Amino acid sequence: MKNFPRWLALGLCLLALGQFARAADAPRQTPLVLERNAKVTFKYLLYLPKDYATQQAWPLVLFLHGAGERGDDLDMLKKHGPPKLIETGKDFPFLVVSPQCPKGKWWEPMELATLLDEITEKYKIDPDRIYVTGLSMGGFGTWSLAAYQPTRFAALVPICGGGDPIWAHRISTVPAWVFHGGKDPTVPLARSQTMVDALKKLGSPVKFTIYPEAGHDSWTQAYDDPELYTWLLQQKRPAGAAPTGKSLTFDTHDGYFVSNKFEPAAPTSFVVLNDQKAFDDVFGAGFVMHDKSHRLSPNAFATQMVVAAIHRGKALWEYKVEGVTTRDHKLIVQYTAKSTPQASAEYACPLIVSLPKADYAGVEFVENGAVIATK
Repeated sequence: MKNFPRWLALGLCLLALGQFARAADAPRQTPLVLERNAKVTFKYLLYLPKDYATQQAWPLVLFLHGAGERGDDLDMLKKHGPPKLIETGKDFPFLVVSPQCPKGKWWEPMELATLLDEITEKYKIDPDRIYVTGLSMGGFGTWSLAAYQPTRFAALVPICGGGDPIWAHRISTVPAWVFHGGKDPTVPLARSQTMVDALKKLGSPVKFTIYPEAGHDSWTQAYDDPELYTWLLQQKRPAGAAPTGKSLTFDTHDGYFVSNKFEPAAPTSFVVLNDQKAFDDVFGAGFVMHDKSHRLSPNAFATQMVVAAIHRGKALWEYKVEGVTTRDHKLIVQYTAKSTPQASAEYACPLIVSLPKADYAGVEFVENGAVIATK
């Protein structure tokens, strides 16, 4: 080592430092995109009214069983609720679909929504008269599904269940009749009471029935009461609510401003964009925004399309997309929009939504429950 040339040692050190510098400059995390279709499998019972063929559209009731009926034996579903009543000979003036949750699992809203997509596509369903009800675990599932798709249901009937009171803001306009046993040792009465209180604070028309002497089984009395079905069939989704249909994956994007090239006279405008040039004619990158994570990925338009709504004027707008569906080859984009008036400056506030590219017959924009534009 005494005869090791100093110039060679220095060169090796510089080489090592260069490699270290390059390693330090390299990104430590790689941005990726997951695109995968999840498989949904359900066993379920389906009841059709005896005169099903004579009517163009029927109400639909989705029934969610409790934890004790999980498995792969559909006969277990006939122990309680509407399936039990149907098995004993009761006729209902609506379809009843009763899925069975696999053993060891819980009700997942996305999977239940997929089942409803299937049923509404295959059968004569009135999209404005879809109801969900469930007992115990199914009561919890009723609350969570309603929060997941609040505009889909005309009414909900959760029995001895519970949910997160923060969901009340999403479902406060959906009629609900809640049931619980006053002496329930399994699911405390407080779980329903908390949801009811949160809804009432928002002006919800929620009904709440407590059976003072009932334990966990409050569902037998509830489902045996003819008044429940009379009330249920009186509920109809408000006019202007988004049509149901097959749910699509989507993403929203910020980090863009409305380009000066795009100055329509109308205070609200809507666009459907299928290529980068068309997008660039409407939007520019927001240089003041350092977070680029919600911008479109490079070459996005190879597989994606963009729909956008733009509000202009002396107000700032906040948007929240409730869902994107397709029905009868038409795309439906449902969202909420909230404005905050501004004293002087005018703004152009865009809602930008990307989704898989397809050839649609038209696009409906449903803002705050009302169809306000069709492209």
